[in-house]
Amino acid sequence: MEQEEVIIKFKILNKPAIIIKREGIAIGKIIVSWNEIKDYSVVKTKGKEFILLFVDEPRRFLDEANWLAKWWMKLNMTQYKTPIRIPIIYLRASLDELKNAILDGMKNHALSKRDK
Repeated sequence: MEQEEVIIKFKILNKPAIIIKREGIAIGKIIVSWNEIKDYSVVKTKGKEFILLFVDEPRRFLDEANWLAKWWMKLNMTQYKTPIRIPIIYLRASLDELKNAILDGMKNHALSKRDK
């Protein structure tokens, strides 16, 4: 079964924060294809929850980012070993909703690769 596009908006703004679709995950201007994602992890620290996406080539995301995003990504690399950290606190979705949408996308991608 093919996953429909999932749009998760910011809590304050009525704008999409994350779009999960057949090709991958769009986080702002960053697009991470399912092929690039090696793994994910849930981190809970100081009462805040994050999802980390571990990717094959983290350098690509640093190279494509503007100076502010690059600065945050470098901090994420130092602390979490990945440039991509999704803070749940800013989203109109729970940790479980986002995690399940990502898992569904990863599963659907693996199934579509197997069927080819």
